[in-house]
Amino acid sequence: ALLRGEDLRRRVVAVDACAAPGGKTVQLATALRDAGADAVVVANEPSSSRLGALVANAVRCGVGPWLRCTRTTGQKLFAALPRECADFILLDAPCSGDTLARREGRGLAKHLRGQPDAASMKEIVATQLEIV
Repeated sequence: ALLRGEDLRRRVVAVDACAAPGGKTVQLATALRDAGADAVVVANEPSSSRLGALVANAVRCGVGPWLRCTRTTGQKLFAALPRECADFILLDAPCSGDTLARREGRGLAKHLRGQPDAASMKEIVATQLEIV
């Protein structure tokens, strides 16, 4: 469904602006590969500590050849790319970590107690708006 109706006979460029740990990136690259597209996915991750997980997952899932990994901020990435070069943009904007906290068994209230004040949420929202 992701690629329904797309002309994949030409070079397809997809950008994942906040790619680590790579689950969505791998799914996108796999869909393009399986559709027979001549494709490249620019997988960007601003955090060097998370970039390794992205690369490891891509290699483990066999989509390494379709990826070009970068490490910069989303703002710098889109400033450096030529306008309208991407056919697809995947942006899972930086979040508050609430889902991860739940997955790790920490309740939302306990997770939020670890944040000093609402200023941290304002910073996250500001970053999301800059990227979008």
